[in-house]
Amino acid sequence: MLNILKKRTKKDGQELRDLLNGYQLPSFSAAVINVLGLLREPEASMNDIAKQLEIDPGMHIKVLTTVNSAAFGLSTKVANIPHAASLLGRSRLESIVLSFAVKDTLPPAGMECFDMGQFWLSAARRARLAQALAQQIHPATQSESFSAGFLQDIAVQVLMATKKESYFTVYDQWRNSADERLDVLEKEAFGFDHPTVGALMVEEWDLPDYLVTMISGHHNGNKASEVEPAVRLVSHIRDNIDIDGTDRFIESCREECGLESDVTRGMVEKAFTEAEELSQLLQ
Repeated sequence: MLNILKKRTKKDGQELRDLLNGYQLPSFSAAVINVLGLLREPEASMNDIAKQLEIDPGMHIKVLTTVNSAAFGLSTKVANIPHAASLLGRSRLESIVLSFAVKDTLPPAGMECFDMGQFWLSAARRARLAQALAQQIHPATQSESFSAGFLQDIAVQVLMATKKESYFTVYDQWRNSADERLDVLEKEAFGFDHPTVGALMVEEWDLPDYLVTMISGHHNGNKASEVEPAVRLVSHIRDNIDIDGTDRFIESCREECGLESDVTRGMVEKAFTEAEELSQLLQ
């Protein structure tokens, strides 16, 4: 199982600033930083974690709303944070906190032609689909796969905000082609790609090593990669209604995981339905 408790020496963020022309990545709130720290502290109790969550009213409400949504699938309604924390456990609670923390921290894309709603819907789809696929092929990593699927394209919004029209041109070319790879187009245009920037962002936020690995290599098609198949395969999902990547995802699941196409298609439909509610909560 991925090591969500592993700590790392935090870098100073200079490499990220160099790539993005001096851009300073915003920080999480103190309450979120404390919660994420406690989640990686084996001796911290769920009660301690819940108390930290309750300090941030916004996160408190978002966690309860998400836990009680049909998208999250708990059979019992939850009325308070301690109950939510005890039901969810560390990994699933981390996936919720990370999703909202990153969404609230990233800057606006700054481009009217960039559909933020569709971008976050696609992120929610990748998250739900990564979780569902992990349940089939490596069940112990469902929550980690959810987080990595949701966050794998977080650098896109920062690149859009800092590079403006030059990045949107590259992004739009990828969205409207079934054969192009976004990371390849980015390297051709800028000399670096969103997996590299995303991994640096995660390092600067001092998030777990598994996220650095999963984000930096999510476009790596090598089966021997350290990146879990569930995270790699959902990178086919994109935010274009007409070219959404599902056919390529289904075929890849058949070739690499031996899943029947009908089974995978049903998984996609269910995950996409759940992602609709999750994306609305994120808005």
